[in-house]
Amino acid sequence: MSRQRGTARPWRRRLGAGLAALWWAGTVLAADGAATSLPLQPAVDQAETWLRQNRLEPAIERLESLLTQRRATGQGASTDTDTAVHLGRAWGLLADAYGRRGQFALEHRARVHAVAQWRSAFGPTHATVLDARTHLALSLRHLQQPREAEADLRAVLATRMDQLPAGVDAAARDHLTLATLFLVPQRRLAEAEDAVSSGLRLLRQSPGVQEARLTPYRLERAAIQIAQGRPADAESVLRRILAFLDSQGTAARPEERIRALRTLGEALLRQGRYAAAEQALREAVQAALPHPGFRDVDLNLARTRLSELLLFQERPAEAEPLLRAVLDSQRRGVRGEFHPDLFSTWSRLGRVLVQLDRGREAVDLLTRLVDETRAVRGARHPDTVHALATLAWAQQDSGHTAQAERTLRSALDIADRAEAGALAEASTDMRNQLGTLLLHEGRFAEAASAFRTALQGTQALHGATHPEVATVQANLALALQRQGRLADAAAMLRQALAVQEGSLGPTHQRLVDTLDTLGSLYSELEDLPRAEASLTRAIAVHRQRVPAPDPKDTRLARLQGTLAGVWVQGNRLSEAEAALRVSIQTLEAADPDDAALPHQLVSLGGVHRRRGEFAQAQSLMEQAVRLRRARWGPDARPTAITEVALARVLDAAGRPDAAEPLLLHALHVLDQGPTRGTPHVAQVHQRLAEVYRHTGRPGPARAAAQAALTLYERTYGPQHADTVACRQWLEALTTGR
Repeated sequence: MSRQRGTARPWRRRLGAGLAALWWAGTVLAADGAATSLPLQPAVDQAETWLRQNRLEPAIERLESLLTQRRATGQGASTDTDTAVHLGRAWGLLADAYGRRGQFALEHRARVHAVAQWRSAFGPTHATVLDARTHLALSLRHLQQPREAEADLRAVLATRMDQLPAGVDAAARDHLTLATLFLVPQRRLAEAEDAVSSGLRLLRQSPGVQEARLTPYRLERAAIQIAQGRPADAESVLRRILAFLDSQGTAARPEERIRALRTLGEALLRQGRYAAAEQALREAVQAALPHPGFRDVDLNLARTRLSELLLFQERPAEAEPLLRAVLDSQRRGVRGEFHPDLFSTWSRLGRVLVQLDRGREAVDLLTRLVDETRAVRGARHPDTVHALATLAWAQQDSGHTAQAERTLRSALDIADRAEAGALAEASTDMRNQLGTLLLHEGRFAEAASAFRTALQGTQALHGATHPEVATVQANLALALQRQGRLADAAAMLRQALAVQEGSLGPTHQRLVDTLDTLGSLYSELEDLPRAEASLTRAIAVHRQRVPAPDPKDTRLARLQGTLAGVWVQGNRLSEAEAALRVSIQTLEAADPDDAALPHQLVSLGGVHRRRGEFAQAQSLMEQAVRLRRARWGPDARPTAITEVALARVLDAAGRPDAAEPLLLHALHVLDQGPTRGTPHVAQVHQRLAEVYRHTGRPGPARAAAQAALTLYERTYGPQHADTVACRQWLEALTTGR
């Protein structure tokens, strides 16, 4: 989670939990006295009014003074029922205020006193006492005692169940609380679904129950189904809920419609139906706007979900104002410089800043977030772990990869030492993140190892058929591909495709992406029939998703360009040329800065090179290089890779002298950072060897070929086809054949 910026900080906020308890004992529980006695009920009523107005400081001051005075005058405990009731209210209100200010040790202590006062007023099993005990159990969650908190809540629930049929609503509500606040966060989803179903059964047994009372439980069950990887089932439930709410007209509760819409948006997002998801989430935001104040939570959640969708679609400029509106709203409800309720919003804002290329600002914000989270939550709290992971992501994106790795490994160390299962999901997510970082650094074997561990954890958490399993499998396939283990990568990607087909349906966007990658892998394996089949199917699925022809459909243009590349390999040059020209025309019309355009130009240049039409090939390659330099800069990796393609054409056209400086520059760029020591660099060495041979320099040619062979052996192994081919070529250079 994230917290709020600010300058003022009460001195008590600096105290740790232990010192805060000592302060409490020294002031509220053992004060020497007070000058003026405050009337009990009016003072409590006034404090309650201030809390409703979000005036925390005067409310806390009034309640502390009241309770201190009563303790000093020997009236800290109740002498009659009315006094006990008002003291219970005072302690409960003070606990609420401390919680809103992030002082959780004090909140818990106040709730202990509230329970004692209510018990003295009504006895141990009264509904009010059980409600106070529920709040007491929830306060333990803030103190990082989830087991004790869950045990206390279950004890309250057992008492309520013994009292049935009295208090059936409260018993059902505690089942819902158990599911949402304890079981779902711990990924105990089957237990959570059972708890929600138990709450529903209790309500259905209640005489005269109305359908509307069941809606919150059905909404939670739909959310659990989404977490279980069953978004289609959740969508069906949510559409029935929305139809029922529509039939209720003005009698329907607005917050339930808001939640149904935002949960529907999440279900649609999980199915890859982004336009429909965005529409549902925008409807949720609009539904919440006419109901300010007590519905701020619903509005904030709707805005947050919408911002996540926009981030997923790489639309950070639209996400930022939504998140800042959420922050403004949350600040009105809590106090403290970085209150824990703001942690997640600050973290999301940091991600937005990264996507907006405001990396330094993001790192500064997230570094502060880590420091403040650690101070308030503790070094081993899940929020601290998540804050570290988010900071590592920002550091990596800003180019500080070594620092990012240290940050991420420190977070993993905390997660691995946590109580069994407590941070299992966080640990799995971070290993996937670590694998991505290592992949970016060119440490492919280490990346594959991290992804394998992440895959095991994801399967243990979600089951073998969850969409997240396919995501990690696709990452592992990429690491295997970078190692040159193309067949293994293709096999892993086929597994990911099977999981996606089973869990996401036949037309999800992720299937298009996976089929596209699989087609490219088969192309590298020179298995052209399977490459063509995969890419043809990717195009068919895309056309199912976007049935209306669109002359600016850049995704379709990129897919057709990749398929044309396979046709080039198969020497089907006329088909390839026609497809590439259509693809290039579409990209130029839709977005001349599209990152795929230079790649398509290189492919079309390859068609002309194979025909011996070197002038046309050179012109296309030079255009691609200019686009790369304009977009990425002259010393960027994409630019260097395109320069290698141009150099190959120049060498084939009999101009090795013009090819050499391009290759030397590409080697300088690629032989550092993430591509250092990779097959990309080996290929440049090979091209240089050819240029040296063509210019009559056998010594440098052999040296370059040897450098290429060393890299192939290190990356691919001695028996890989590219390694063997390079070795044979080096032998030919050495023997003068």
